[in-house]
Amino acid sequence: MNLGDLHADLQYSDYYQFLFISLTVGLGSILRVHTVGFDSFWLDEAITMYFIHTMTFPELVTELPKAQPHLPLYYILLKAWISISGTEEGTVRMLSAAFSIASIPVLYALGKRLYGFQVAAIAALMLTVSPFQIYFAQEARMYSLLAFLTVASYYCLLRYLTSKQTKEMALFIISAILLAYTHVFGFFVITSQLLYLFWGEWIGTENWRSCIREAGRIAIPVGIGAAPAVGMIAAKVFIPHSYGSGSQVQHIPAPPNWHDIISAYTHFTVRYPHPPMSIAVQVGLLIGIGGTLFVPSHFLSRKKSVFLWSWLLIPTSLAVVLSYLIQPIFFPKYLIGCSVALYLLFARGAAFIPRPNVRTVLFAIILLNAVALNSFQFTEHQKREFESAAKFVDQGYSPDDLIIVDKRKSSSPFGYYFDRAGMPTAGDITGPLRPEIRKQVRNVDTVWVVFSSSKQPHRRKVLRVVRRTHNRAAIKHFAGITAYRFVEDPKHPVR
Repeated sequence: MNLGDLHADLQYSDYYQFLFISLTVGLGSILRVHTVGFDSFWLDEAITMYFIHTMTFPELVTELPKAQPHLPLYYILLKAWISISGTEEGTVRMLSAAFSIASIPVLYALGKRLYGFQVAAIAALMLTVSPFQIYFAQEARMYSLLAFLTVASYYCLLRYLTSKQTKEMALFIISAILLAYTHVFGFFVITSQLLYLFWGEWIGTENWRSCIREAGRIAIPVGIGAAPAVGMIAAKVFIPHSYGSGSQVQHIPAPPNWHDIISAYTHFTVRYPHPPMSIAVQVGLLIGIGGTLFVPSHFLSRKKSVFLWSWLLIPTSLAVVLSYLIQPIFFPKYLIGCSVALYLLFARGAAFIPRPNVRTVLFAIILLNAVALNSFQFTEHQKREFESAAKFVDQGYSPDDLIIVDKRKSSSPFGYYFDRAGMPTAGDITGPLRPEIRKQVRNVDTVWVVFSSSKQPHRRKVLRVVRRTHNRAAIKHFAGITAYRFVEDPKHPVR
């Protein structure tokens, strides 16, 4: 296929294009809304709901960043949303689903402005069926908002660079500032955008003064608007005891290696990389992105290539560097905004591969992987069944019973579903088993133990203590959770 044939193939009627994006958005909506309330809230979602219920809007702005490593925009929007929709799992998560659905037409418009309909269609379809995107569209966290604002800000930036209109500049500044208040990785995206803007102005004028003046028209308002968010994060990282309890990203044990980085990019299409599926997807992505080797560089446009590659690589590089210099922060879901750049790079390369059979195989790999993983996500619990565990305990609970859970009542999803005023609860057992917990166990007739996130050594320690004075009466396994009921051992009566 030569470029003339390719150009002819890209000419589609407006009706066909409108029909495609309408059907794609419809499919994306079904995939994101279907089973949106299937799972109960898991740990991170329960923590989100705890802050939503216990803080006012001003407190979410001023106090939340002290207690969480995240920024307040999503929490403010969610608090406003649940005041209208209620607190059922499905309705709470619909806000995230809405942001993810809105990302589809915005990505389509961005891809079409860059390389035409065919590239836009492939990228939009990848985002639509991606298990990675669908999973976070069904979670009451800020990640789908992060992806949406990333795509929207890049689209506004592209419109500004092609029109130089004040209105387009204002839209980009607003979207970038909102991105800064969504997640720490939003700063990495904004850095990438400002570096690209500066580079674009430089190669256009090769005059330092003109370059700085033009780039400063955007960089200064964005910097002023994002300054409070930057201050919050800087204080938590560099002066940990002056503003809250530090950066608090404790679930990432070590800086990333090359395997972690490659796995992160694979996550964008398979969510959890497992060979041989992940290997097939990695090869498919590599071949797809390499499709641009068949096209002369002047046809692709150097500016557009730098636009996409800087979007993908600069935030990733910043996350890697800071993970080594300050503390580990590299995590695939934090890079969800970069996933869209990968979809566009794949779509661009795949569209330009001259052999139709190769393109067909590449699309089949991506789509079959998506169908298989989405089928699993829609039929199996993807989060721990805290609600079912709470119902199990509720069936035999009496006010004198003791409940031992992994986390403190305030941050435990179990406590969200089983919240009894004054109930005896021994929480936060993931650390050393405290003497007061041992004493509480000896002083009650019935002990309930609910394990979810604690490690096996801690579980064995807890069970060993309980079995000294109690016999196991029941055990129940749920997705990601094991619940026990122990009753007093007649040989060791309660004191």
